[in-house]
Amino acid sequence: MQLFLTIALCLVIGAATAYFANQRGRDPLIWFMIGMLLGIFGFLLLFLLPPVTEKGIVADEAGEIYEPKAESTSRYATHEYLIKDWYYYDHNRAQQGPIRFEKLKDLWKDSEINEESFVWSEGMNDWQKIENVPSLYTHLQLG
Repeated sequence: MQLFLTIALCLVIGAATAYFANQRGRDPLIWFMIGMLLGIFGFLLLFLLPPVTEKGIVADEAGEIYEPKAESTSRYATHEYLIKDWYYYDHNRAQQGPIRFEKLKDLWKDSEINEESFVWSEGMNDWQKIENVPSLYTHLQLG
């Protein structure tokens, strides 16, 4: 009977660890095994680690997203929006581009463009306001 209770307790702790690992963006199968092997210590370990939002990208306590790389000078994750060529309409409604994200960020800082400015990049169906391209808008604000 005691063996049955021990196994049941290990399964419950493993399942709880897997559930919360999945909620925090981690692999539930691996964390199920960790929970079973380490018991409550595996469960606690899960909550000591920062939650993962995407593969290799973690969120700190304030909810800010960064990519933990020792050689990286930027604390924010590389995203497809950062490596595309961009086109935009300037204040005179003249199309400009192609430019890289870094130049777009400089234009943002210099108030040459804002959230009402229209942009386009490969993969987009039509021109859109920056505020309607959430990932780009977020990265421009972080810059």
